[in-house]
Amino acid sequence: MELNQLRCFVCAAEHQSISRAAKVLLISQPSLSRILKSLEEELGGVRLFIRTNSGIELTEAGRLLLNDAREMLFYEEKIKNGISYISAHEERPIRLVSRCIGRLMCESVIAFTEKYPNSRFVTLQNDDLAIFNMQYDLMISSYIESREKLVSKELMTERFLCAVSKDSPAALNGSLSLEEFASMPQVLFGGHRYVGRMVSEKLRALGLKYKVTAQCDDSNTACHLVAAGRGLLLIPEYTLCNELLSTVCLVPVTGLDFTRNVYLSWPANSYPSDDVKRYRSFLIQFLTAKHIQK
Repeated sequence: MELNQLRCFVCAAEHQSISRAAKVLLISQPSLSRILKSLEEELGGVRLFIRTNSGIELTEAGRLLLNDAREMLFYEEKIKNGISYISAHEERPIRLVSRCIGRLMCESVIAFTEKYPNSRFVTLQNDDLAIFNMQYDLMISSYIESREKLVSKELMTERFLCAVSKDSPAALNGSLSLEEFASMPQVLFGGHRYVGRMVSEKLRALGLKYKVTAQCDDSNTACHLVAAGRGLLLIPEYTLCNELLSTVCLVPVTGLDFTRNVYLSWPANSYPSDDVKRYRSFLIQFLTAKHIQK
């Protein structure tokens, strides 16, 4: 029995499909089928999967093997990470995936590098491949994926505020009523990303009927539309950088209590460098202080 056989078995079990697993593993479907067949033969001819109309399902023997296979692969990854840590951890930059609170993340990186000038960062925005392969040291996100593979800490609660043009009545008043908000055209932010679904579901749950003038996956484009008077933009409080905040005002909507939790996560089987551990502690303290000041 080889680790590659177990890796293929776990992938097929998680995707419940030979064809989908083969695409993820970058091998042909017949090759994957042969690997799984050889694994079954090595285990005494036991069947690990049964075919269904929608794909494949684990047998009782398959379910038993899945837990052990995951544990073996976990320790394989742990060993590899340990060797990598010993050989090169001092030379590696801090790999940071940022999926929310972009403004605060940037401020924290600037403050940290002022204190530790030799530190280096690689920051990624919503890099699905890096997230799927867990090729990062730390991730800031509004929801947690792969809970069994991550250690996560809740950092703060972030409000959703409404971006309005600088010369609008709402900017002068410092807030919007729910009725005013619903009566004005909307610029929806987030596209097909998670934040976009959150906003749409919240507005539907409130039963609000509104006119959408644009839907943007880019905060820069969305803010320019708001500044030009094309609509309102409901957006997480710490998404916009200071440059964009010079073009619009963020105001609360009375009666719209809309928040999301923000988490810091890291791979459970990782060996973090000293820089990563320092920044992790620094970021938690930095955001706690910012949140208290607010």
